[in-house]
Amino acid sequence: MLMGGKKITLCFLAVIGITALNIQNCSSPAETSLSGVENSSSSGTKASIDASSSSLGTQPPSGASSSSLETEVSSGASSSSFETEVSSGAGSSSSETGVSSGAGSSSSETGVSSGASSSSLRTSSSSGAGSSSSRVSSSSGAVSSSSRASSASGAGSSSSRASSSSIAQSSSSAGSDDGKPIVYMTNKITPEALVAVYEALGLQASGKVAVKLSTGEPANRKYFLNPNLIKNLVQKVNGTIVECNTAYGGQRDNTAVHEQIAKDHGFTAIATVVIMDKNGIDSIPVTVPTSVTKRLKGWDYVGKAFKDYNFHIVLSHFKGHTMGGFGGALKNMSIGYASREGKAWIHTAGRSKTSAFSGGNTQDEFLESMAEAAKAVADANKGKILYINVLNNISIDCDCMSSIAEAKIADIGILASLDPVALDQASLDLVDKAPNNKDLLDRIKSKNGRLTVTHAEKIGLGSTKYNLVEVVVP
Repeated sequence: MLMGGKKITLCFLAVIGITALNIQNCSSPAETSLSGVENSSSSGTKASIDASSSSLGTQPPSGASSSSLETEVSSGASSSSFETEVSSGAGSSSSETGVSSGAGSSSSETGVSSGASSSSLRTSSSSGAGSSSSRVSSSSGAVSSSSRASSASGAGSSSSRASSSSIAQSSSSAGSDDGKPIVYMTNKITPEALVAVYEALGLQASGKVAVKLSTGEPANRKYFLNPNLIKNLVQKVNGTIVECNTAYGGQRDNTAVHEQIAKDHGFTAIATVVIMDKNGIDSIPVTVPTSVTKRLKGWDYVGKAFKDYNFHIVLSHFKGHTMGGFGGALKNMSIGYASREGKAWIHTAGRSKTSAFSGGNTQDEFLESMAEAAKAVADANKGKILYINVLNNISIDCDCMSSIAEAKIADIGILASLDPVALDQASLDLVDKAPNNKDLLDRIKSKNGRLTVTHAEKIGLGSTKYNLVEVVVP
């Protein structure tokens, strides 16, 4: 089906009973903006998002605006809108297309009702000539959603309907028909929203599951992920919270104190916590293209317990960082999974495993080393790893500090992807458009922090081009 000169393909995601609208040949998925900030292309295409977050003890800073994510797209006088209603009936007429198990539908508004709770999904992306957004909702027991897509591209209007008794055809949620990875997003920051974006990925955590996060320094009582926020997800997957000791002068540089801090911060109340390098270290190979300079000499050093787990959830608090510029999935994968020796190895770009800050390396070498270490972790868990970023309490400083600057950026939401590069890029794109972002952008620029993302793409870890799909959670 064509809309405004763009080929539109609809994919059904069986995992949570949703329909995702994928718009092909979209070059700039981050054309949407936050908190009412408008973004316009040269052709007059305009998309605005009014973003709010309802969070657990995470109120937006004073002066920050917030409301629900809602996108309107217009670029001409006429419009094409497509609507699909999906219910338990199976009737069809000349204006309806029956969709049964395994069948696709060419529509952009879908309502499915067969469960109690509800959430909805919407994709948004844009190209030079125009942009479209879709909202999808369905209900299938655990998650329900309803969806709408509207686009104005100046060439008349049409509408179509399809009804379906069941949606059973699935497609890979790792990527779209245009080859770009999908980043799922909800503007809400709640336990239910966290579970919803996890389920949207369509990759079920199984076996012995590690949930990698930062436990935070002792004096840091706010700038880490709240155990009450993550409890539902961690317990849903029967996960073990994993960490490694630090290589700097903080209090988490030895296992006994680190375990006590995890308890004090409430993590042991929701799950078992394992310090992975408690009993030593292990090495995993780093594979990069031959055309790229190898910083880590082919090896990354992780906690010995790393290989005890056969599925990993990289659950990251997205924020600034004094050395990396920012911290998201890539930093959590690299520095986070690294043992004390491994952290020194990364910080010194493969020069030392004993002193993290005496390698004589450049800043860019450090950032490229983080990208290499992140790729090693991903390669060691192919098909058994997923990534979630929580964009709340977005300070310019890291959870690893005791004294942290107050956040000036309003809470944005939760993002998830099977591609860590796309996930961090999408997080950066949202921060780029957020009000009160100057301090964080200055921090990122001063450390050349975006190099970690672009180098990760260069060595084959993922893509900085992505399609953003919104999961709307009531």
